[in-house]
Amino acid sequence: MSTSIFTDPIEVYNKVVKMFIGEPINKDDVFEWCIDAETNYIQDGDLLAKFEKAPVTIDSTTNLGYLPCNIIRIIEVYDGSENDVEYQLTASNHIKINGTHDTVYINYLGLYVDENGVPRIRSGHVNALTTFCAMKIIEPKVLMLKMPIGMLDRYEQKFSNQVIAVKQSAQYKDKLHYDRVNIIRFNMLKKVGQQRLFKNIFG
Repeated sequence: MSTSIFTDPIEVYNKVVKMFIGEPINKDDVFEWCIDAETNYIQDGDLLAKFEKAPVTIDSTTNLGYLPCNIIRIIEVYDGSENDVEYQLTASNHIKINGTHDTVYINYLGLYVDENGVPRIRSGHVNALTTFCAMKIIEPKVLMLKMPIGMLDRYEQKFSNQVIAVKQSAQYKDKLHYDRVNIIRFNMLKKVGQQRLFKNIFG
């Protein structure tokens, strides 16, 4: 698969900084928002790879584990003996395991990552991702009554329209497409994410 369709989240960060001149914009926040938008809203099949045997450490008191930050869809969950493990997904991007396990392994579809483990974004998504980041910056200002709610409404509508346009321009991906995506084995990666391996990397 050609990497020419990819760009770095830093491109979105630079555009956001220009939009909010003089405001301190955290680069890690922008990267996290980009991944959030790509994985939870845009979900472009051309950006996906199949990751195998990603280890997830399970908290013994809660039976919860953090999911990789680039995950879009879990294929299977299993233990060290490759026995299937029953699980539920939580709203907080954790996985809850049935039974007693210190570590489980997951195979999943997720965003491509670069050699440093940073999830990649598509060049054609930069404008939509910039709008999404602007929404995230504006939202607390609206809640604190520092900006009118209409401003947030306009950005939300703009982002919605951009996502629709992105999805309309993407080709339909059937099951065969996902069966053929590149496989990345987790032992080939030093990490996934900016700081640590799992969803809480940007905390």
